Amino acid sequence: MINTGSYYLRNPDIVVVGTSAHYLFIHVDGSVGELHTPHSARWSHVMQLLMVPTRGDMLCQHLAGSPAIDMRDLLSLCQQGVILEAPTAVELETPSAGLH
Repeated sequence: MINTGSYYLRNPDIVVVGTSAHYLFIHVDGSVGELHTPHSARWSHVMQLLMVPTRGDMLCQHLAGSPAIDMRDLLSLCQQGVILEAPTAVELETPSAGLH
């Protein structure tokens, strides 16, 4: 579940590569995560939005009514450290960002 009071940010240490059918998430250690999606343009919009700390309520507004984004996929990316979460935007702008 997206916490509307938290802030979210795409992890700047992870390289994100999108194609028409899936996204690859390349971690610093070389490991690769993959997300299959027929809606790559919508995911691209989400990844662009999360280039700066974004409040959960704003993220939910952007996702509202979008069948293209499965919230389970979004939460999985949070659990994998691709998307970082913190109570304040400032915490996401520090070197130890996203410890949640």
